[in-house]
Amino acid sequence: SNGAAELLGSLGPGVVEELYLNENGLSFPAARALAEWPGLRTLRSLSVWGNQLRQRGGEDLLSAPMPALRLLLISGNSIGDRGARALASNRSLTRLEQADLSGNGISSAGAQ
Repeated sequence: SNGAAELLGSLGPGVVEELYLNENGLSFPAARALAEWPGLRTLRSLSVWGNQLRQRGGEDLLSAPMPALRLLLISGNSIGDRGARALASNRSLTRLEQADLSGNGISSAGAQ
């Protein structure tokens, strides 16, 4: 996860429009680093499927401002209801067109 913070630190805001970090074993610290990364605001596509973000990491990441985001692939991270609620309440996601939340243990209550 320290590697994720280092990678993101080397990328300036506005430089990256698409970020694919699938199946890298990313957990809460990487989700926090991603949520705090200034470039997150300009991303159009974010793909982090198949990691280990869990509820805490999902909640941190999905609460972060992402006003340019159009595509979110976050399946298989066990973000649960907390992550789903964070996504649903994130008012910056006005451009989001497609999201894959499968394999995250979201209950019917979390899906509302």
